[in-house]
Amino acid sequence: MKILYITQMYPSAELPQYCAFLHNQVKAMQGCGAEISVVVPSVEKPTGHTVYDGVDIFYVSYRDFSRTAFAPLVYFHLKKELKRMLNVKDYDIVYAIHAPVNILYFAQRLAKINRLPFIVHYRGYNIFTEFEGNQKAFLSNPEKAMERIVKKTDLSLAVSKKTASIITDRFPNLPVETVYNGINHEVFNGQTECAPHEGIRILCVANLIPIKGHKYLFDAFRQLLQQYPEKKLQLDIVGRGPSEAELKAYVKTNKIENVNFYGYIPHEKVSEMMQNTDIFVLPSVYESFANVCLEAMACKKPIVIFEGQGIDEVLTDGVNAMIAEKANGIQLKEKIEFLINNPKKRAEIAENGYLTAQSFSWQKSGEKLVEIIERVICKNANQRCNSGL
Repeated sequence: MKILYITQMYPSAELPQYCAFLHNQVKAMQGCGAEISVVVPSVEKPTGHTVYDGVDIFYVSYRDFSRTAFAPLVYFHLKKELKRMLNVKDYDIVYAIHAPVNILYFAQRLAKINRLPFIVHYRGYNIFTEFEGNQKAFLSNPEKAMERIVKKTDLSLAVSKKTASIITDRFPNLPVETVYNGINHEVFNGQTECAPHEGIRILCVANLIPIKGHKYLFDAFRQLLQQYPEKKLQLDIVGRGPSEAELKAYVKTNKIENVNFYGYIPHEKVSEMMQNTDIFVLPSVYESFANVCLEAMACKKPIVIFEGQGIDEVLTDGVNAMIAEKANGIQLKEKIEFLINNPKKRAEIAENGYLTAQSFSWQKSGEKLVEIIERVICKNANQRCNSGL
């Protein structure tokens, strides 16, 4: 089985942490016997081929015109560039990761022209609302363009049931399946003892962008510092992003002490920090499935999140996680406060979260994906045979 895997997001030697979950997924499918070529349409890198950790990566350069009005132009250009490096007819299926309309149009047309089945894996809630506020783009309607792509897809995959429902609510009869992400249990596990440290450490690992909700955490932490100076609280922030300067200024302006910014650090180091923290908090207001929460749970750490993050489908407040009302900073503070003041409950929730995390692995995710892809390929072959193609 040969898969042409199309995505605008993929890690590289320069940025190994960027969307590392996609690489984990690809490696898991390779481990199940699939041959995969990753095609990365890029406005930054020139057309060319490289190998990253055993995976063939084909960068295809293009100019980002309107995401919809000029999608055919983008398609013809990308098709021409890709033809220089590989033959699409050598593959059994085109598998695309959710992207702007022009990239999905390219992937879908590529599949249709070569009579290949087409799958799209959606990893966010913005399937139809990505262009909200710009619904009447030049010469086109992005939302309608996205609807046409969804309706012409052989199978839609979703990273959570919440994501799947966005499609089924609009198109009840379209085939949609949910495949959860996994965890690398060799890297993230609860086997290492927490190193001795003073006070209570709180950790947040997330890109520094508005939807990750860092300011909710900073406000909660400021109040907790004032209420419990004897607890010697410490907040560690891991991640980089366009909001970095703003968030650092926010901490400084509001005189919030004991906040440490670590930037990007290797995955193994993230695991080490998780092992040596007491509470993990992800205050995102938008998260279709927060893999980092599973990783923290696998490290036997209690997590605190806002509801509606996708991962709360497998969580119960007060049992294997603490879940606050979405964007409710007061509740977020109260959930963290409860864990600070109840070490026995903290340990119980951590243990329950650890047990939950054991049911997730990249191997299981890869096996399910390969099974689904094989089924779609067989169905397509039977349809072509029955139609005389």
